[in-house]
Amino acid sequence: MTKADLVEKVTGLGDLTRRDGEVIVETIFGSVIGALQSGDKIEIRGFGSFRIRQRNPRIGRAGGRAGQTRALLQAIEGTARSG
Repeated sequence: MTKADLVEKVTGLGDLTRRDGEVIVETIFGSVIGALQSGDKIEIRGFGSFRIRQRNPRIGRAGGRAGQTRALLQAIEGTARSG
């Protein structure tokens, strides 16, 4: 499903123009993105939860070849769980 599909669904729920649907969808996504950027966890019951995790630097294997290692830098990753 794309953002345009979501706008169509929202617009079809009532007496809304396409522009109103776009504003609603953009507001929801903007709120979720802003919360994640500030480090908050998002939980939408029945849909899923989203958060940003920080992974510490570590030593990993280089290409899976035995005995060779390389340093992996600190990383920030987004995670999502359904439900």
